[in-house]
Amino acid sequence: MVSTRDLHNSSDSLQTLTVAGTNHARLRINEFVRQELRLAGAGHVVSVLERRNLTRAQLRSSLSYQKDDVVQFLRKYDSLGARAGDTAAVVSAEPGLVTLRMQNGAIRQWRPTAMEHVAAYDIGSRELTVGDEVRFTANQHGLGVVNGERARVETIDPEARRMTVCTSEG
Repeated sequence: MVSTRDLHNSSDSLQTLTVAGTNHARLRINEFVRQELRLAGAGHVVSVLERRNLTRAQLRSSLSYQKDDVVQFLRKYDSLGARAGDTAAVVSAEPGLVTLRMQNGAIRQWRPTAMEHVAAYDIGSRELTVGDEVRFTANQHGLGVVNGERARVETIDPEARRMTVCTSEG
């Protein structure tokens, strides 16, 4: 067992990997380590998308969506003005129909049974500091990001709501 004191004082701290059986356990361990290293409160709280593990049937049901959920389109849907990779926020949901606010602010009506190639997310938050390592959990081909790829936080600009990361490929 490695203590947080060992991590803080060791040149191996950048090479240490913590493994947890669930996402909830991983989040708790991260919080504990940040507190022990006195990093808690020293960073910036950023919004992150947390994938909702919905079945294919649930993704097709409008009743699976709630206000403020985020929907990412995995294909182009001309009738919505959505390209593959675009996201939209759920405004409301009723049987058979979901109202979305698109990235450009436009309000659109979406029928999940007809346009089912989507991913659904909740909005969460994480505290990050420059130097933290992050892991991408979905492909973002337009950004050249692959699921599972890791990157180190280079800059955080909370006013612009922008963060710069550096992957192993630069």
